[in-house]
Amino acid sequence: MFRLFNRLRAFASDRRGTFGIIFALTLFPMVQMAGAAIDYANAMRLNARLKSAADEAALSAVKDYAQTRNEALATSKGQDIFISQLGSTAALQNTGITFVYGLDPSDPNKYVATAAYSGSVSTYFAKFIMVSTINLGGTAQATYRAPSYKNFFFVVDASESMGLAASAQDIKRMQDSPAGCAFACHYLYGRTETNLETAQALGVKTRLDVIKETIATLLDETEASSSTKYLKFGVYTMRKRLTALNTPAGLDALSTDYAALKGIVSGITFEGMDPDNWTYYSSLSDLTADIPEGGDGTSPDKAQNYVFLMTDGVTDVNDADPPAVGTTCLSSHHCTGPLDPTICAPFKGSPKSATVGVLYTTYLAAVGGSYWDHVNPFASQIAPALRSCATTEFFVQGTHSAEIVSGIRFLFYQALGNVRLTQ
Repeated sequence: MFRLFNRLRAFASDRRGTFGIIFALTLFPMVQMAGAAIDYANAMRLNARLKSAADEAALSAVKDYAQTRNEALATSKGQDIFISQLGSTAALQNTGITFVYGLDPSDPNKYVATAAYSGSVSTYFAKFIMVSTINLGGTAQATYRAPSYKNFFFVVDASESMGLAASAQDIKRMQDSPAGCAFACHYLYGRTETNLETAQALGVKTRLDVIKETIATLLDETEASSSTKYLKFGVYTMRKRLTALNTPAGLDALSTDYAALKGIVSGITFEGMDPDNWTYYSSLSDLTADIPEGGDGTSPDKAQNYVFLMTDGVTDVNDADPPAVGTTCLSSHHCTGPLDPTICAPFKGSPKSATVGVLYTTYLAAVGGSYWDHVNPFASQIAPALRSCATTEFFVQGTHSAEIVSGIRFLFYQALGNVRLTQ
């Protein structure tokens, strides 16, 4: 008996083989945890799939609700999008999505849809620790700014300097041509053909040409969209005087006659080397009278106002005596300088409340000549002055064709707003 007791005590105190015993005892829990981690990773992957489908569904639902004010219809379409985006997967179970609609408290034209989505996935390994399913879910939110009534005033600088060729290649082609000048608007003495005719013969596009084509494209896109009834347009040129082009063409000051508007835009051209065709930003003050009182866009008589100024930013000051601060003079009768941003204040402020968008077609040192030398002293002031005129986030700058096109399009579609996810 005593011998048996000693053997039991010796066995209890023997530490050999301890690791194997501990490993055997912990192996099963370790496998369970590793398996549960695999189940969890799979659940997160499927939840991301649910979230992506819910995002698409929320975008569809908020747009449909804004356009129809019909919650049932918007929800039905949103659910269809959710199912189609989710696709076929046996792993996902009990999937569903619900929607809640409302208005952004700070913007009566912005609709909000919040989608709550859910689902579950069966586990493979976690069931051994009594977890047979993992519940999934979350929310997705989208906003849609409903088409609102807007008035657009396109003010195109049609002065001579906007005759600069619109690409680096075309600038060189003009400089190498008989014109010997990067500007298609200039008339050089001793030649029977004008620089504009030379440019047209070479197929050179000026900055003014690109602006005109881009406006015409925007009018085409608007006419083909559902926004047609909400938007009106007025077209102006700015030289010595601000000229409204709608009324002489038999249109209302703000019009939706797209064919006529495109005809007006295509007819904008240079008028030759004459002081009457220089740029005088002081004429912008005449625009204030044409702009109606601004509103929140909820009805035609409460339309939001947008003024888009497209210019190279240099104003002429005729007979400056003494010259205004910031100007330089070719002669006592011809001085130039940057825009005075205070000119924009009357139509930016109440009651006009216009959003001012500015496309600055950058003045280029590369064109050389005495005129650049004349502009150079205040060149660094041009962009800041135009930016001060523009409403925040509505200033763009473009040097060549692609930048000018994208700049105008940015201003326009920034004004229209669109559908976007918010979470």
